[in-house]
Amino acid sequence: MDDATGQNADNSPPLSLAEKLTMLRAMQGEADGREPTLRELAMATAPYPGAKAALSTGAWSDLLSGATSNPSSSTIGSLAQALGCPQPFLLPGWDGLASLSVYAAEPEARRALRTISGLGEEGAALLAAAADRIREELAGGTSPPAETPNLPVAAEPNTRGRPRTRKRLSFDEAARRAAEDMEGR
Repeated sequence: MDDATGQNADNSPPLSLAEKLTMLRAMQGEADGREPTLRELAMATAPYPGAKAALSTGAWSDLLSGATSNPSSSTIGSLAQALGCPQPFLLPGWDGLASLSVYAAEPEARRALRTISGLGEEGAALLAAAADRIREELAGGTSPPAETPNLPVAAEPNTRGRPRTRKRLSFDEAARRAAEDMEGR
């Protein structure tokens, strides 16, 4: 990210926290074809199985909708744990998920970065060229993954007019809503 312009290297605007969370949630759903529910995400923030979740479903909803955009550092840690991503990716200005994931997972990648520290652009260019040759040899010329995967299409806003807070429904009202949900209305 260019600090002067606030843009990413490809001139795209920086991702918001809500966009990052939505993308990571969609990526988790790619394996079985469905995104994790808010309840599943909340339970994934528990420090150990069976413990109370660190984030409620309401907190997840606020974060995903963008209503909360500046969470505490402990919340960032819980989000990263639940979504399986490096914590820095959830911070403003850190949009390189692929780079941060490699940096977090590969000690040798960190060593390579320390090795070129102070060598400037020429050192970085030489390292990138060497890495491209190694990728060609070991991976048969496949290109590296995109820095940030494509964002999923945003869900349509709730237009059903249901209140945000829960209220106790009569049996008839609950049955009517269940029927509407089953019919996809």
